Amino acid sequence: MVPLTVVMVLYFLSRGLAQAMLLRDKALTAERQASEHHHSRMYHVLVTDVPAEWDTDQIRAFYYRFDHHIERVDRFSSDMPMLQGLAQMDTTVRQIERCETSFINQLFTQSKRMHAARFPHHLKQEIGKRYMLAQVASTSRFDMRASIGDLYSRLNQLTSSLALRRPAPVPSGARMSLLLSVNDYCAAQAIADYPQSDEVLRCRARFLGPCARDVILTNLGHAWSRHERRRKLVQVVVTILILVWAFPMAMAGALSQLSVVLQLLPGQAFHQTPGWLLAGLQGVTPSLATSLLLSLFPWLLRGLQKWAEYPSHSQLQFSTYRSYFRFLYLHLLLTPSVASGLMPTVFAILNGGVTEVPRILATNLPLAGNYYLSYLLTQCLHFVASTLFRPQALVQRYRASRGGWTPRERRELLQNLFYWVRWGEIYPFYNVLAVIGKCVHRLLLTYSLLTPFILLIGAVIFGITYVCFHYFLRDVSWVEVDTRGQLYFRAWFGLFWGIYTLQATIIGLFILKFGARNPNRRTHDLGQLTVLLLTLFFTVQHHLTLSRLYGPLMRHQEGTPPEPIEADTALDQQDRQHFEASDVYSATSIDGSAYIEQCLHGRAPVIWLPRDPAGISQALIERIRSELLASSPGMAQVTDLPTLATIDNRPQLFTTPSKA
Repeated sequence: MVPLTVVMVLYFLSRGLAQAMLLRDKALTAERQASEHHHSRMYHVLVTDVPAEWDTDQIRAFYYRFDHHIERVDRFSSDMPMLQGLAQMDTTVRQIERCETSFINQLFTQSKRMHAARFPHHLKQEIGKRYMLAQVASTSRFDMRASIGDLYSRLNQLTSSLALRRPAPVPSGARMSLLLSVNDYCAAQAIADYPQSDEVLRCRARFLGPCARDVILTNLGHAWSRHERRRKLVQVVVTILILVWAFPMAMAGALSQLSVVLQLLPGQAFHQTPGWLLAGLQGVTPSLATSLLLSLFPWLLRGLQKWAEYPSHSQLQFSTYRSYFRFLYLHLLLTPSVASGLMPTVFAILNGGVTEVPRILATNLPLAGNYYLSYLLTQCLHFVASTLFRPQALVQRYRASRGGWTPRERRELLQNLFYWVRWGEIYPFYNVLAVIGKCVHRLLLTYSLLTPFILLIGAVIFGITYVCFHYFLRDVSWVEVDTRGQLYFRAWFGLFWGIYTLQATIIGLFILKFGARNPNRRTHDLGQLTVLLLTLFFTVQHHLTLSRLYGPLMRHQEGTPPEPIEADTALDQQDRQHFEASDVYSATSIDGSAYIEQCLHGRAPVIWLPRDPAGISQALIERIRSELLASSPGMAQVTDLPTLATIDNRPQLFTTPSKA
């Protein structure tokens, strides 16, 4: 029965993996054709660990094979004084917005109590008091901690210093990163797939596709040794946390077999425990304790992974998936299962001796699946309820409706109403639930043979989850990063851990049975044990075959290139003449585009002011532009926004530069 089940599982797993790969290929091919139809042929490649002392000629010589395809090169390096200046500029802008918003709100309240004909004169008088010199403005009753004139002077100084500042020289031996914008799909793939340097850990490339938002700018520009040290340290800390978490998780799993333990204990005091108390301790307490412990770990893991300084959001999500899956697999499957069978086994050894171990394990190990019958359904309903109800969104909406917030702060509050989807934390949870036991495409895993009723629970759980994700989550969620389906295939391969756990459990039970049998009947059990071991061997080989077959496609596949036709080929040759005639490696393209943040290419920061029907904000803008910001070399912009609906959902504090 077990070998037949494993063969069926492997067949449907391979079939589902192939179908998913075809769907991904069609989706990415359609995306590529759409981008080429709109003539937006721009693919981005992130190159890390580039020697910082390389100049324009060295970079050009290094990528000479793709000279006519690279349209833009952006260089990243760490410059702490520049980052500190940006932080000071952001703080100053927010202080100005708070002062101006408070001033507008107070004047608007006065406009409601005054006559309409007298208010323009009063507005002109108050604005004149407000925006005189610093010593005069300090006497205004609308002034905050600092003079508004001092704040604008500080903003002008920061804008001028950052606009004229060049990136600081990088120390010898440091590394930088490059973002290559390539106009040809095959050239971008070739840069990422084939090593361009024979030196170890130098110029490592990663294909980002048509979207460059995957890059974490603040984590670029450091040497690879620093990144490796931090990642190794994070792995050690995560491993320690996983081991420490085993103790409370084991206690939660042991509570699920409390009734069996009480029956094995001597004496009558424990047998008089009320039924309602026993049901609560055995049924409700383990699920609540496990949910609390599992909800705390992602917060710690998220902070540790950010400290590791991964260069892209995708790599951050991949690392989170690996660590979180190991944590859930150990503490959601192995720890409760072992603890559930361990407690009755210990008391059985104390009462009846070692000879009772095979019988107790064979009896209680299948019963350990009863713990998941309540836990899986509880977790599913908790996830759906928290997603639909969104209590934190109600609190944020109430806070945003209160007065006193600047437009920027109110937008940030409203932005938190969305459910931020982090695939590195979602896939591991449902991956482990599938490993425990589910029935999707007739896929039967760990507890499906030991506790068949778990198949019905699994079907209900994943049905509810499918409805929630497919019909509702897309309306209230905001995807932080798109991994382009790679985490989905990692989750498919994660199902093999469920197959291995199932086989190890059955093999362990047969070994216990083989040891407790009469020597005359061991020959029959030895044949069954041999078949199970051979099944495990072929499962491992099948796993390795699928990894070799689909591994390169998972890492490098970006859709099948469409077949070119003569008209498209001629048009493509005409378009390429423009790129071939231009020097994409000029000093202006590389040195002039060196940046840490996008704002260094743009103009000064934008100040957001609330618009009012009395015309207060418009009068403020005219006065500020004519007096406070007129002498600034950077010319900071003061903009009023009618409603928050006109603001883009992504926070964008600085304007995007126009390409010269």
